[in-house]
Amino acid sequence: KKTSSNTLITSVPRNGKIDGIVITSCGTCKLGVKEGGCSLSVKIGNTVYPVEGTGIHDHGDAHGKEGFCSAVRVAWAKGKMKKNVFHAESFVLVGNAE
Repeated sequence: KKTSSNTLITSVPRNGKIDGIVITSCGTCKLGVKEGGCSLSVKIGNTVYPVEGTGIHDHGDAHGKEGFCSAVRVAWAKGKMKKNVFHAESFVLVGNAE
């Protein structure tokens, strides 16, 4: 289920609640994370956070032309930041990468 907010999230609020549009991709392949393998991440402001509650392979082929390892995407996301990890309640990609 998609969130109804169309706000681009540029910082983590004090209460940790995220409800809006986030930049998302593979943290290693596209967002500059140095350690670990391919994993779903969101970029909020200048910080990249891992995602729990949905995974890199839950949204199609990660290595396909629109996949997280090939393209930076945006998603409607709702959830809560806990200990620098985004815990997604909902996570719906916006459109196609083309």
